[in-house]
Amino acid sequence: MKRIAYFILIASLALIFYIGDVPTEIAEKTIVTAIGIDSKDGRYKVTMQIFRPDGSGSDTAVDPSLPNVSILKGSGKTIGEAIKECKSKLGGEMYIGKNRIIIFGNKTDLSDIEKLAGYFIDDPECYYKVDCAAAEDTAEKMLEIPVLGGAVGSERYVQMIRSAKNSSRFKECTLDELYTAMLSEDKTVIMPMFGKCGDKKDQSNSSDAGQNAEEIKPASEIKLDKCAVFIDGKYSYSIDST
Repeated sequence: MKRIAYFILIASLALIFYIGDVPTEIAEKTIVTAIGIDSKDGRYKVTMQIFRPDGSGSDTAVDPSLPNVSILKGSGKTIGEAIKECKSKLGGEMYIGKNRIIIFGNKTDLSDIEKLAGYFIDDPECYYKVDCAAAEDTAEKMLEIPVLGGAVGSERYVQMIRSAKNSSRFKECTLDELYTAMLSEDKTVIMPMFGKCGDKKDQSNSSDAGQNAEEIKPASEIKLDKCAVFIDGKYSYSIDST
């Protein structure tokens, strides 16, 4: 019994350690919170959101009134080359174990999954259950949309996916599910599709002008009301989830 109790104690301490603050060697690295992938003419463009807690305008480490992320971009014939260019621009090491989402531009060919996801599958730091989603346009433009009202912008994407899942509008798609789907015969997968909100002012009439002026602006211009259907690895059409 003492041995069992001792084992439970050690396991509990280890769990607290890993779900709390990251280890020192990881804390010294720049944390990647979101990754976008676009492909064109046989080349890949990777856009990374990296966590920057030192937002200006605040006495605290994290300023919820400002986007606390910076953008890194790199390109190459492979995902590895593109990420290597991002690291070169960063001038230091990065940690992708905290990455919350991978977004694919709608022109990205998912069929060659080994070439597309091999870097993440081979990286022991990568979380295989990370959420995957599509962008109505490019992943680059999607991740450039500022997200306010939170410490990390990528949390908004995950929260929106979970909310849509809980309301049974559509299911989530994780990296391992995408990998398995692309290894199947038909290479078909359905994933959440993010877009940018339109200008509601143009849609309102003069009688609603006063009411709209009093509305609180949303913390994000991101919307999630569609699912993207990729057939044979290529974007085919979208489904309205509302």
